[in-house]
Amino acid sequence: MNDIDAENENKVFARNLSHKFEYYLITLVFTILGLSIQTSSLSVEHFQYVFEFLAWISLLVAGLFGLWRFEYVPVTYREYGQQQIEEKNLDAFNQGLGGRSIVKQNGEEWSAEEMKRAKDALVVNIAERKDKLGELESSIHLRYKIHRWAFIIGVVSLVISRGILGMDKIQAHSEKITSSKSENPIIRVPSVSQNPIK
Repeated sequence: MNDIDAENENKVFARNLSHKFEYYLITLVFTILGLSIQTSSLSVEHFQYVFEFLAWISLLVAGLFGLWRFEYVPVTYREYGQQQIEEKNLDAFNQGLGGRSIVKQNGEEWSAEEMKRAKDALVVNIAERKDKLGELESSIHLRYKIHRWAFIIGVVSLVISRGILGMDKIQAHSEKITSSKSENPIIRVPSVSQNPIK
């Protein structure tokens, strides 16, 4: 195996691993959102409900932006594939203009004038495709940033919300214990001497 094949295998492995992580993250976002709604308990104490709703909204935004990003990933790969085909054809036309014989699909040979026109058209197409790919990559990157930060905000808000609920339950339990002690005071009876009175 040469270095180029090894590099390509490493790139394929990295891309596949990245896709698996992205699928896992999307699933995790919607799982946490669903469980947080099912197990929710709202309280007006310390604005707990604000953090709970913020968590739900943030997780929903994270999930939707993650899915929206996924929608454009195949489009980007398709555009890259088309760009590679065009660059390969451009290389063939450059070789043809350099003196190499280039044959069409029907078996006819390309003339120098045809190759020059085809090359000029390919140069324009490749430039336009590169601009389109740049826009797609910027858009995908922006959606990923929103997805990631919304997920972080959602998880942190959920932890704060559930932490406030836990503290409220602990406080209510301790107040209940204190009030039960005050309602049922312990009566201390003085010990009676066992010695008979003389």
